Amino acid sequence: MTSPVLEHPPPHTTPITLVNTTRQTGVNMGAGELTPSQAAEELGVSASTVRRWGIKGILVPSRVLPGSRHRRYSQESVDALKKKLEDGTFSEDAG
Repeated sequence: MTSPVLEHPPPHTTPITLVNTTRQTGVNMGAGELTPSQAAEELGVSASTVRRWGIKGILVPSRVLPGSRHRRYSQESVDALKKKLEDGTFSEDAG
């Protein structure tokens, strides 16, 4: 008795390009977008602090991925907040 020969479909002929800009993550992001952990690392705070600041409106996400709670923060907003933290003009109460 012989085994049946399984035919495999031809390989995909169109190349697939996955774009993962700026950082190594599991989700494709637009240029200049950071995850909460990445924003926290740049700001020198914890990811929990970034989330709290998001709730308070201090660091508003630039994008929330559809159907999930995944947030992305713009590099520009993180840089602006980082400048405030560095020059001492940031107040969490004032926002």
